[in-house]
Amino acid sequence: MSGCQTTASDAFTNGSFRYQLQAGAFAQICLTTGATIKVFSPLGTRIVQAVSLRSGVILREDYYHFPVGASNLYMVDWDLNLLWQAELPMLTDVYANPVLDHGDHLECGSWECWWCSICPDTGRILSKHWTK
Repeated sequence: MSGCQTTASDAFTNGSFRYQLQAGAFAQICLTTGATIKVFSPLGTRIVQAVSLRSGVILREDYYHFPVGASNLYMVDWDLNLLWQAELPMLTDVYANPVLDHGDHLECGSWECWWCSICPDTGRILSKHWTK
C-alpha cells in the first residue's frame, strides 16, 4: 500500500458542475440534479489528488504500481478530456508528493528524489533539482 490519501480539498465547483474524486476516479456532477454526468477513469492506478486551475484540473494518480515510463501526473479540461501528461524527471520515475500550485508553475516531488517545477500549460519540466 502506498499511503496516498485524498482530502476534502479534492472537490470543487465550476459553472454548473461539482467535480470530485470518487472511488479512485474523477467525477463531474450536475449541481442541480446531483446526477453524475461524466467520469474520468484513472490511466494506471487510482486518482489521489485533484487541483483546480482556471483552464482545467491537475490530477495525480497513486504512484504505487503505476506503469513504468508513463506519467501519473496530468491535466484534464473541464469536460474531462486529457490535455497533457507531465514530463518525468527520469524515465523510470513517478510523482510521489502532492502537487503544489504556484500560479505560474506547479511543483511536485518524485519518487527518485527530484523536485520539479512544471509548466501548467504544457506539463513540461521548467526546472528540477535533486533533493538527496
